[in-house]
Amino acid sequence: APENTLAAVDAAKALSVDWVENDVQRTKDGVLVVLHDTDLKRTTDVEEVFPDRAPWAVKDFTAAEVAKLDAGSWFGKQFAGARVPTL
Repeated sequence: APENTLAAVDAAKALSVDWVENDVQRTKDGVLVVLHDTDLKRTTDVEEVFPDRAPWAVKDFTAAEVAKLDAGSWFGKQFAGARVPTL
């Protein structure tokens, strides 16, 4: 499952993993999102959705904008539509 997604947490639970470690970033409007990288490029479709917003730093996007991104397709078709989780 794609890292730092709910699917990844579910997969860990299915394997009886006792805990998971997630990284957190803060959006422009102060919402905490579960994401390892400080930018959205590697694990979302941000380049397609917001092509004119490079370098796509999390801190430059609102939570509503991040919620529009696909955080699963990069990992596999079965994860298409996965979203960046919030806390």
